[in-house]
Amino acid sequence: MSFAEIQGDYKDLRQKALSEVRKNIKGRSVKYNDLSLRDGHQSLFATRMTGEQIAKVVDDIARCGFYNMEVWGGATLDVCMRYLDENPFERLGMITDATKGHSLSRALCRGANLFGYQPYPADIIRDFCLAALERGLDIMRIFDALNDPENLKVAVRSVKEGGGKVDAAVSYTTGPVFTIDYWTKVFKTYEDLGADMISVKDMAGLATPEAAWELIPALKQVLTVPVHWHSHCTPGYGHITGVIAMMLGIDCIDTCFMPFAGGSSHPSVELLHFFAGRMGLDDGLDTTNFAKIDEELRLIRDELSDFDKFQAYVPKQFKVTDELQKQADDVIVAIALGDLKLATVLMHKIEHDLGFPPPDRKVRDAQVPGGMLTNMLSQLEAFGMIDRLDDVLEEIPVVRESCGFVPLVTPTSQIVGVQAVNNVKFGRWQNNITDYVRLVKGEFGRTPVAIDPDVREEITGSREETRYDPSGFEYTLPETEEFTADDLYPDREFELCYYLFPKVAGGADGFLARRARERKDQALEEDHREYLGQLRDQAQRKLSSRNTRVSVLSPDEAVSLHELLVSEVKGTTIVEED
Repeated sequence: MSFAEIQGDYKDLRQKALSEVRKNIKGRSVKYNDLSLRDGHQSLFATRMTGEQIAKVVDDIARCGFYNMEVWGGATLDVCMRYLDENPFERLGMITDATKGHSLSRALCRGANLFGYQPYPADIIRDFCLAALERGLDIMRIFDALNDPENLKVAVRSVKEGGGKVDAAVSYTTGPVFTIDYWTKVFKTYEDLGADMISVKDMAGLATPEAAWELIPALKQVLTVPVHWHSHCTPGYGHITGVIAMMLGIDCIDTCFMPFAGGSSHPSVELLHFFAGRMGLDDGLDTTNFAKIDEELRLIRDELSDFDKFQAYVPKQFKVTDELQKQADDVIVAIALGDLKLATVLMHKIEHDLGFPPPDRKVRDAQVPGGMLTNMLSQLEAFGMIDRLDDVLEEIPVVRESCGFVPLVTPTSQIVGVQAVNNVKFGRWQNNITDYVRLVKGEFGRTPVAIDPDVREEITGSREETRYDPSGFEYTLPETEEFTADDLYPDREFELCYYLFPKVAGGADGFLARRARERKDQALEEDHREYLGQLRDQAQRKLSSRNTRVSVLSPDEAVSLHELLVSEVKGTTIVEED
């Protein structure tokens, strides 16, 4: 058989396989969420996108047909106040005004931890959720680092009370205890809390194609609400698991636009939309504004270059070519044939050709989030221990097992990482950080695996599990020398900003003091304008009753000249009542 004949057979067989895939998928649909304006720039550019930059693209993105847009939560509240001098609630209101009637808006919160890094009392959780909904938010994605449903209950109830939708997200991780049976039970428990939708939150992108192939059908079988797929591209699985998820009937996938996709961010909506088309899936996207959005986001990325972790790997503008069509079909056929490793290699070839960052093998091998690894490297460098990275990576499983095999997501990823470094530097359990002690005590909630009482005693001094006690929460709202409490906290939103981020929002030069100073300056300016207005009115009355001899001046010009003359002697007392 000649090579041409072999090629012909290959094309025929590939087309036959593609036809079968399309036949099986026919009539199904998929939706996407856009995360460019929250998790996208948080993952790639340290959350430094400003409200002004967001305003340039939010309208166009809202009209593309996404199921929802994630626009708030995570690190945005902290960064808005700490680095950008923006009111996070005002930013949320600006965005929801633009998205209303076009796309649902979504925020991410950490359940009992809200947007901070520790548990909070029920009234703080409730008020924060209601304040966000009052600003126009539609959906709150609520997750817990330990997958403890108790930590979600108050937030779920509060969002429901405020008329919002609940997206209950389960933190995906790997380890010996995390079987399909474990996952289906956790996801079903979350659905029973009253969730309107359920998300697989794979914050480190650790779900392999094989894991996705097994997990998604199991979830679709036990859940009655829509299932969303959230994964990062760091270890190299984001795009391939997105295609697998679509093939297996996932309801919605988290994505970013090409300039904000890939690397430690999410799969590209352009690429997944293209794959959906090759499989015959209807995704309902309107791509009219895609080129305009791409152009604007590239300009914004240039403006954020000081924070760009992947400057050498900015994805190209998406274009459909004959070669890309062939490559995509090959990926689909490889999945259909059950060779997921081949499909992954083919997808990596597509990602390389489109300019995406290569898979991070360190993250893949260490099975930790990219941000956690980066923080550990910084800590080791500060200690002069950069050569001990392998020792720290070996210590992480010990630290993680001792605290109940917690998923590694904010804040547990940082807690476990720092403790692993301390164990290597000072000796195991010789220098335990406060948050790790609290985690082992049980203050953060119930861990996936019960902690050995002997281990708990060694680390905390007590064998008993102790949950967070909200009675010790400090409700006092401090004043400064310059401002009273009424000046600093004019409404509940400002109080909530302080409760979650006291070190950033509080203090003489903190966010709240800067805002109070701004309001004071505005009030003085308004008083000054009112005073000048009164002078103008008085001058108008005086001059209107006189025969102005400077006939070249209009009445308004005469009043303006009079004001200038008055200002020359302002503050100078010549005669009483002058």
